[in-house]
Amino acid sequence: MPTYHSINNKIKLIKRVSYGYRNVKRFNFLKI
Repeated sequence: MPTYHSINNKIKLIKRVSYGYRNVKRFNFLKI
């Protein structure tokens, strides 16, 4: 099922991006 695989990859990518964005926000907060 290629559709399921692509959806799973998209979810992983979104999770990774949102996690990195949260880390960047935390880093900026600590820098202030």
